[in-house]
Amino acid sequence: MNEILLPPGLPPSWLEQIRKAVLPSTSITLVSTLLGSSVIAALVGLGVNYLSEARKANVELAKTQAFERRESLRTLSNHLLALNRELDNLIATSQLLPRHGSNSKLSGYAKKSFDHSGEQMELISGDLKDPRISEDIEKEVKKILDALEHPLQQVQKDPKNIGELAELYDKELQTKIRRVQTQIDQTIHQIEL
Repeated sequence: MNEILLPPGLPPSWLEQIRKAVLPSTSITLVSTLLGSSVIAALVGLGVNYLSEARKANVELAKTQAFERRESLRTLSNHLLALNRELDNLIATSQLLPRHGSNSKLSGYAKKSFDHSGEQMELISGDLKDPRISEDIEKEVKKILDALEHPLQQVQKDPKNIGELAELYDKELQTKIRRVQTQIDQTIHQIEL
């Protein structure tokens, strides 16, 4: 330390006050010791590690959420594909029934296609409850399901009532289902992992 010389004629009480003023206090000494110590380095390192791990955890969470959303959309798309296939089978077999009779194998196929169509509609309804499905996709799919309700009830009453369903399917529903599937595929591709 550098020494400073004071004038020789200072009263002793002044000298005592000056000594007390320039003596380092315990708190200042403790703070300066801590700041220069490895404790601070460890605390800073801990903070940096925490922030780094928190960032990694957030990235992993975002990836998991993106993956789950993609899977939900794929499931919905697969169920729509299956519904489209079953409706196509139902219409084809039901239209052939008058030529082959209601006791033919076609009657059994038509019944299976009808049942499978209903099952797919139930699965799709369940898919739409998933909060990861966007509202615009949900809205379009609900329109399809709503449009199918009455014609399928008519076919259930009598397979000869297939005409309304066949016309609706050919003119609108087949295209709407494909359009929604395209929308789902585009959404899946936009989701970053």
